[in-house]
Amino acid sequence: EKLALWLTGLSEMSFSPRHNNEAVDRFMRQSVLMIRDNVLTESSTFRWKVKNSNLDFSHDTAFMVELKNATLTCYAQKDSTEIYNVSGTYFPEIQQFRGLSGKVTWEKAGYGKDEVSADIKDYTINTARNGFVVDSAMFIHTAWFRDPVMGILNDQAISIRNRESATFPRFETYEKEFLLKDIYEGVNYKGGLTIEGASIMGTGTKQQPAQVTLYRNDTLYLKLSSVEYRFSRTGITCGETSMTLYLGSDSVFHSN
Repeated sequence: EKLALWLTGLSEMSFSPRHNNEAVDRFMRQSVLMIRDNVLTESSTFRWKVKNSNLDFSHDTAFMVELKNATLTCYAQKDSTEIYNVSGTYFPEIQQFRGLSGKVTWEKAGYGKDEVSADIKDYTINTARNGFVVDSAMFIHTAWFRDPVMGILNDQAISIRNRESATFPRFETYEKEFLLKDIYEGVNYKGGLTIEGASIMGTGTKQQPAQVTLYRNDTLYLKLSSVEYRFSRTGITCGETSMTLYLGSDSVFHSN
């Protein structure tokens, strides 16, 4: 039955004016990889492989491959990116995976699987590339957020030196007015947040910059406004910043 489904897909591609000989040849090479190695596709620099699940061939309007509760991994150079609990459909003809569910963790950035993760639904991955972007991801970070937050997930399989230098996965919150108190002693933050691998960044715009406020004895004495901050365990760094220094009932403003 699977052979019949595959032959139907091959026949449709071979006689379709939408596909040239190169596309048909790629389809045949992909088929060998899927049957032999559980690999959806590969290039000279990366490959997309399915783990913990068999590939279920199917055909409706086109030949397709069904995945259920699988792990989908992109290997590139010395790195990989993984999506767990994957269910969805792969279309070899157009090298596109349409996912119904999945979960991405920040393990390669040094976090535990249950500490930092993003759940994704109704997403599309172009397997001709070594990365993907997903809208409406639900992000969990147990140290920074009490509840899950929504935003954009971006992940790529690229080489990294160590976990501390990892810049993927990335997540940017839709919300741009988080109010986080005491991120350090006497320091509050208001703005959006972006997680870049092992780093946490505060983000804003020129029209709506993110703000860091510093308090001494419960009294505001310094306010910083910038489009980007980088938070670390030891403190905050930022680029171009405007500053307001409060001196009793007076204040001093500096634009940069």
